[in-house]
Amino acid sequence: MVRFHLPIAIVAIPVALALSVACGAVAPSNPANPAPAATSAPPPAPSSSAKPATDIVPASFFLEVTAPQNEAVVTVSPLPVQGQTTPDSVTTVNGQVVEVDAQGQFLAQVNLEEGPNFIEVLASDFDGHQEGQILTVIYIP
Repeated sequence: MVRFHLPIAIVAIPVALALSVACGAVAPSNPANPAPAATSAPPPAPSSSAKPATDIVPASFFLEVTAPQNEAVVTVSPLPVQGQTTPDSVTTVNGQVVEVDAQGQFLAQVNLEEGPNFIEVLASDFDGHQEGQILTVIYIP
């Protein structure tokens, strides 16, 4: 019995093209009746009543880690991590929620292991805005 094998490209390309046409990704071509060229409409004019995008962080929302500095070499553990953020934000240091006072200041103690340590500080508000910083601190006991 003689078997005849078609190269995979001969079968795969027409199948992929048929699927693209069926899904609307590619318009079918007809040389006798070509499709008109697509025209693009101008972008809509900005509306004065349009809401700002929700992923834009307002100027009043912020996070600033004041200590330790990124890539600091320290000899003490636990290490105080302090900073300031928006007073009504929820703030975590390495996943642990920390208290933020009325002025937006926070302080947490982080236990370090010998060598490099990552400290992740995140702040978020009830409108869904988030700010975060990841610091690397090297602990040499």
